[in-house]
Amino acid sequence: MTTQISISLWIFLLLIAITVWAILDRVLLPGVRWFLRRRINRVIDEIKPIVARARARVERLRSDARYRDDSGVLHYAGTESFGSGPFQENGMGQGLGLCETIAGH
Repeated sequence: MTTQISISLWIFLLLIAITVWAILDRVLLPGVRWFLRRRINRVIDEIKPIVARARARVERLRSDARYRDDSGVLHYAGTESFGSGPFQENGMGQGLGLCETIAGH
């Protein structure tokens, strides 16, 4: 029973790697998971009321008659002149001239 057994180096390293993996898997990783889960749950608990208030604001805006109909958008579109401007005349000619003036060339 006291005889020595010799094994190759790669088998020894494989046994060491399996042992380290088992120690990490059974002892250290559950503790790390518990720690991270606890911290993440705290963050989620802090964020929940903020998200709930934001959702409530969005729902109030969606149901508000002032924002629900398109009359404000149509009124703005009717009063503003979207059809004129530096890029509208002769394609892009005047717009490019304006860009060159601004750039100083």
